[in-house]
Amino acid sequence: MDKKIFVYDTTLRDGMQGVGSHFTIEDKKRITALLDSLGVPFIECGAPGFNPKDQQFFEYLESHPLRNSKAVAFGSTCRADVPCEEDANLQALINCFAEYVCIFGKSSEFQAKAILGISKEKNLEIIRRSIEYLRKNGKHVFYDAEHFFDGYADDREYAVSTIKVAKEAGAELICLCDTRGAAMPEEIKAVFESDEIKECGPVGIHAHNDIGFAAINTIEAARHGAEFVQVTLMGIGERCGNADFFTVIPTMKLKLGMDCVSNECISEITQSYYKAADLLNIKAYAREPYVGRDAFSHKGGIHIDGVLKDSRTYEHINPEAVGNHRRSVLSEVSGKAAVISKIKKIMPGVEISSEDAEKVVMALKNMELEGFQYEGADASFEILVRKTLGLSKEFFRLDSYRVTSVNAKSSAIVDVLVGDEEAVTSADGNGPVDALDSSLRKALSKFYPGISNMHLVDYKVRVLDSKRGTASKVRVLIESTDGKHNWVTVGMSEDIIEASKMALLDSHEYLLYSLM
Repeated sequence: MDKKIFVYDTTLRDGMQGVGSHFTIEDKKRITALLDSLGVPFIECGAPGFNPKDQQFFEYLESHPLRNSKAVAFGSTCRADVPCEEDANLQALINCFAEYVCIFGKSSEFQAKAILGISKEKNLEIIRRSIEYLRKNGKHVFYDAEHFFDGYADDREYAVSTIKVAKEAGAELICLCDTRGAAMPEEIKAVFESDEIKECGPVGIHAHNDIGFAAINTIEAARHGAEFVQVTLMGIGERCGNADFFTVIPTMKLKLGMDCVSNECISEITQSYYKAADLLNIKAYAREPYVGRDAFSHKGGIHIDGVLKDSRTYEHINPEAVGNHRRSVLSEVSGKAAVISKIKKIMPGVEISSEDAEKVVMALKNMELEGFQYEGADASFEILVRKTLGLSKEFFRLDSYRVTSVNAKSSAIVDVLVGDEEAVTSADGNGPVDALDSSLRKALSKFYPGISNMHLVDYKVRVLDSKRGTASKVRVLIESTDGKHNWVTVGMSEDIIEASKMALLDSHEYLLYSLM
């Protein structure tokens, strides 16, 4: 590794400022535990002087020390007209158990006058005395130079003077903040390469994403002199968010050879991404670089054929390097080689010839012409293959069904044939689809006891032609589980219940094949 870069996470502070972000004390505990397990050196755990909840959280951390990380308490410079000894914010930082504190201050005359109502000289004074006071009281002090790049563009000399004062006062790390998220990569590079900035080191970067450049600006800073980077899990934060841990860290580690996290952290980073999504209550983004479900998914026939021959043709890294995996997604643009590969993967015991593959390709094209889509529905694709190649088995036949909903209460009745035996059952459910699923399982479990372990975990509907209004075809995707494995099936119809029924039948049939 050529260069050591420290990771400084601010999910629990700046991330909390994002719209929709709200963490309980228990949430904070779990998020901190995840970051600690990833070996993040510094975790900004909140602002005890601004938020009673953060104060409680620091009290918890005092009796539950972290294994790998240092907790950092966040605050601001003192108020201009108040002695440090009487400033409530600084007193909260001093009274907090955390050895490390980070305070922010203004880096431009405009900000000092417009926000604080003070002169640029007074601004320098409060930066100096705030840091000196915290140092005198035994704290390791980091300094966030707020609006630094704006201040640097307006008055370079004054912006630099603010961080020089912070350095002279005893700040151990200085973070240059692109607070409005509007800096261009060349601006970042120029600042971090300048000798006057290097003299104030160690310096780092805090980048916002208002023009979509938070990740690239963070990486540019690391390439040109920054010694630490501030990030948040999934890029959450004020307005458009911050630099995303899951994009920045693997890029620095795998592309630039920087020593920022352990090899173990990188090898499990995809799993960590999905843990973070659960903890933050944010839906995982399928196209998230490195860690998303589709990051190494291939749909085009030429692409699939290429990665089968040599993965370097269309993949920039080995998916396993980040704990992800390759997916071949079948559709009407897939070729025979892709179909053969897919069938061998999901049905390893089935021999498949080129002629068989051609049959499946044609069946796939015909079904997708009607509106079906098998990209995320491998279970339905397996059912299609079995039927196309004469490998299917009739476990049951749904002779008839009826679904009713009255005052938000749904019930379903099904008439199922298994061989020569008939089962007529009814069940209630939370909505018509749940009722239909329950009644089907109730009927089939008499013949196939293993099916009673199955239940739905997700249900998605897409309108295929919104211009037709209520007459539009709808595509339904259903995710089911038996407690050990999950699978997805698809149905399509102008009737949403009929589309749901198709997906449900495939789901039950798929499970029965797996129980054979």
